Amino acid sequence: MITNILEYLENLPTAVASKDAFISDAGKITFCELERTAKSIGSYLHGFIPAGNAVAVLTEKDIVAPACFLGVVYAGCFYVPLDDQTPENRLAAILSTVEAGVIVTDKANVARIKNMRYDGTILLVEDAAEYPADEELLRSIREKAMDLDPLYVLFTSGSTGVPKGVVTPHRAVIDYIDTLIETFGFSEKDIFGNQSSFDFVGAIRDIYIPLKTGCTAFIIPKDYFMNPKRLIDCLEENRINVLCWAASAMSVIAALNAFDYAVPRHIEKVLFSGSVLPCRHLRYWQKHLPDVCYVNHYGPTEITASCTYYIVEKEQSSENTIPIGKPFKNTQIFLLNDLGGEAGAGETGEICVKGTCLALGYFNDEQKTREVFIQNPLNDKYIDIVYKTGDLGAFDESGLLWFHGRKDHQVKHMGYRIELDEIEIAANSLPEVDLACCLHDDKTDKLVLFYQAASPCNKAILLRLREMLPKYMLPNKMMHFEQLPYNNNRKIDRVKLREYLD
Repeated sequence: MITNILEYLENLPTAVASKDAFISDAGKITFCELERTAKSIGSYLHGFIPAGNAVAVLTEKDIVAPACFLGVVYAGCFYVPLDDQTPENRLAAILSTVEAGVIVTDKANVARIKNMRYDGTILLVEDAAEYPADEELLRSIREKAMDLDPLYVLFTSGSTGVPKGVVTPHRAVIDYIDTLIETFGFSEKDIFGNQSSFDFVGAIRDIYIPLKTGCTAFIIPKDYFMNPKRLIDCLEENRINVLCWAASAMSVIAALNAFDYAVPRHIEKVLFSGSVLPCRHLRYWQKHLPDVCYVNHYGPTEITASCTYYIVEKEQSSENTIPIGKPFKNTQIFLLNDLGGEAGAGETGEICVKGTCLALGYFNDEQKTREVFIQNPLNDKYIDIVYKTGDLGAFDESGLLWFHGRKDHQVKHMGYRIELDEIEIAANSLPEVDLACCLHDDKTDKLVLFYQAASPCNKAILLRLREMLPKYMLPNKMMHFEQLPYNNNRKIDRVKLREYLD
């Protein structure tokens, strides 16, 4: 049984060793080079920090990042990936939370770290990568390792904007990656097109599926997603056939009619997650790439990326939403009603998850951990931990799970209890709207619709929404954006939008 994610890399067939593991515009690294570099980094790191501690990694989004992550693991530690585009105040908050005594970085980011007045040890990846690997040292570290040791800590924004560090063990990632490969048949022939930043949970698919199967991941530069022609050229030139993207990235492609320029011919599988993908955007993809397998994934960072999936039908219905599907193997989903009991068939309840996919909790935050990682209220016979997602859902008659929004998106407006996601789904279905977000102004009891579109179209939106929503759910105010703000997890930044409320 595999107990450490490094065994993926070490167990690859010899024939795969010379194959490219990760490619970017800046270069490439083979599996053999990746292992050698990671062992060097691990040996170097051990001289600065004992096993069992957090090590922050701040590099450009490039092939060096996965080598650093694995190097941290070789040192017996767990990594905290940091995005080089993250504001310094957030970086400082993360470093403080995980008590990172060491940060691994590249020359391009050294000055930035020093400007933050970081008082820990700064190690250059350029130096660490050239350090001689100590095989005996690494072997002794591995002998003490367990599959429940943390692999990484990823930070989520939270509803208040205060970062929370989700601690995920090796076992959760191993089981998740193995299940993905078994379910969707990934193999060494695949070429993944990485979209997610490495500090976002979606990136673990692009990192660890190659290590398990021997396939290749192309790290797509962030700025390509603002330039559809360059993005599509990249997909085509590199023969990329698998996309594990945030739904927001797919919406950008659809909103800009990017496939009018060219259609990437090699794509075979598209897995999307992170937010609700408007069905009209999905239909745009299906129109231009009808033979592709599309999969809707659902799951927060606390359950290792995704816990349910739905393989989209070839001819998706005209509904404005699609189900989030059924649980992966070795994962259980149940719904809790407002009384703390299990929701009945067709009844909306809070989505709760159990299985090896669960994180270990929030780093250095026992209170928040206890609030959502709880004893199963349906079982008082033994310790049975489940994660309360804060998301609402309902099972249909066929057993498929449907997403019904967030508990904290429920508001009381004009005496009615309203689910804000219902308004967003309606707005996202309109041809005038690229993307929409609805908030409730508690001070004025107003519903405010923020929308992204080519030009302001408040009147047209309101007229169409009147045909779709009851009067009490119609927005009292609308604000147009050429580009809605996103948080670090590539979701609409609701905290930022609240600054626009009266």
